[in-house]
Amino acid sequence: MAGKEQEIDLYEKQLTSAREIGDRSSEGAILGNLGTAYKNLGEVRKAIEFYKKSLEIAREFGDRWNEAAALGNLGDAYYRLGEVNKAIELNEQDLKIAREIGDQRDEGIALGNLGNAYQKIGEVLKAIEFHKRSFAIGHEIGDRSVEGNALGNLGVAHAALGDAIKAIEFYNQAMMFAREIVDRLNEATWLGNLGNAYADLGEVRKAIEYHEKALVIDREIGNRGGETAALGNLGIAYNKLGEANKAIELFEEALVIAREISDRSSEGAILGNLGVANKKLGEVRKAIEFYEKALVIDREIGNRGDEGVNLGILGNAYGTLGESRKALEFHEKALTIAVEIGDRRNEGTWLGNLGSDYANLGEISKAIEFYEKQLVIEQEIGDRRGEGNALGNLGITYYKLGKTDKGISQMKQALTIFQTIESPKAEWARERLKEWGVKV
Repeated sequence: MAGKEQEIDLYEKQLTSAREIGDRSSEGAILGNLGTAYKNLGEVRKAIEFYKKSLEIAREFGDRWNEAAALGNLGDAYYRLGEVNKAIELNEQDLKIAREIGDQRDEGIALGNLGNAYQKIGEVLKAIEFHKRSFAIGHEIGDRSVEGNALGNLGVAHAALGDAIKAIEFYNQAMMFAREIVDRLNEATWLGNLGNAYADLGEVRKAIEYHEKALVIDREIGNRGGETAALGNLGIAYNKLGEANKAIELFEEALVIAREISDRSSEGAILGNLGVANKKLGEVRKAIEFYEKALVIDREIGNRGDEGVNLGILGNAYGTLGESRKALEFHEKALTIAVEIGDRRNEGTWLGNLGSDYANLGEISKAIEFYEKQLVIEQEIGDRRGEGNALGNLGITYYKLGKTDKGISQMKQALTIFQTIESPKAEWARERLKEWGVKV
């Protein structure tokens, strides 16, 4: 029996004993532990059932501390399922109780969880404010763990804004804190995030170095989930280098581990990545098979966020095959989910893809309408990379329409943004302008 399943078996025996002797307080704590064990296996819906029972017992006894813990756990579970508005509601309740009982550490953690939730739905500037407040509390009470996590989360937020340079600064600080308190788990996490940030800057070989360091630590501490993530990140990096076959090997290795530890969420994500790698090899029909398998898992575990993403990339795959109408159908479904769960970042992404679908169908006015909607969202949420993409697409579309001055103006704005955030896409924008006879 795998380690995590042994853990569940132990908790279930403890739960039986607690119920036999009528120890409701211990029953509530064990139910919470069972929830976390199932969550770590990727069975998040099952985890929610246990957390709800734990919450009910905590409220029955007026146990405010465990009530806050259960609310925080429920918030994290719904966050993992992509039901972010529900997560926000629960984390706000956790924060309220933490303040009422004077638990500053939990207050700092709840603020960080709220920051992560707001970032997930694209409200990154709001997320940054929550992470700053979390850091301030961690600093005030001298809790290096809360401080370090807040710094790392600030890095994640700035990466989401397209500012990889700033993200790297925060990740390095977070890693320093993790090493100081010998938190090897988070050390590996921030090493992985550093790898992702360098990949965003186009420094993929450097990214691989960081992912390999993260992998070493995860294996040393027996963090099988982290090992899966590190292998996946390495696969993504090699795919960016054009080494799709190497990427597939790494994804397959990660998939074996995800299945061994019954991590359904990671299994779905890896299947999606296998689709991306096969698409890179020109095996688009095979890629679609992987995306469809990922989609089945997303629906089985109720992960609306990832369901929307996989619908969107299915649309991209059909677009590659020239099936623009089918691509449009999938992108519309992805957009519907993004709007339903309040995911503004992906709402912007799928609006942009719908713009491209309409452009491919020759419906240029409609394409411009969707690109402009995307631009509004990217500017509202502060996503500089997304803003640059929208401006670039608008530039190409206006130029093709014969509105060359407007097209050049939009592309110049895109170039400025890509240069500011040191995106590899700056070269793409520069080449388009050169093709149009513009000196840059």
